[in-house]
Amino acid sequence: MALQNSLRYFPSNLHKVLAPEFAKELRAYGHIYMYRFFPQIEMRAYPIWEYPCKTMQAAAIMHMIMNNLDPAVAQFPQELVTYGGNGQVFSNWAQFWLVLHYLSEMTEDQTLVMYSGHPMGLFPSHRHAPRLVITNGMVTALFILSPFHCQQYSKLRHGLLFGTHL
Repeated sequence: MALQNSLRYFPSNLHKVLAPEFAKELRAYGHIYMYRFFPQIEMRAYPIWEYPCKTMQAAAIMHMIMNNLDPAVAQFPQELVTYGGNGQVFSNWAQFWLVLHYLSEMTEDQTLVMYSGHPMGLFPSHRHAPRLVITNGMVTALFILSPFHCQQYSKLRHGLLFGTHL
């Protein structure tokens, strides 16, 4: 299952090349980090105007990501672990690059939605909406405990996907 999850980021014609490599990482490290995609740039917070973004909000998010992965700041930056032994910014380097791509394309009328480290994409929003929404299964599970929270979560989800207000 971990191998299938990792391959979903890539076109099927690359699976024959990547699958054995990712399987080797899984056996060696117990995790697929996709080291092939480890950045060849110095991981540090650059001046905000140096990020290739259309909005300052997107540049600020890139700035925070790069700062968190700075070897002087992060606990195990090569494994995307920033704090607490296993707190990862992303699960793998493909997610890192995909998020940076989305942030570089983001406009003031879009919000990047992420679920458990996985970038779901850019969704239409408005200039006063958050630029980034992050959630995980644990957050969602809390909403489904009561009918009220289930209704509020449904409204929130509808607003994110269709650009409506609560």
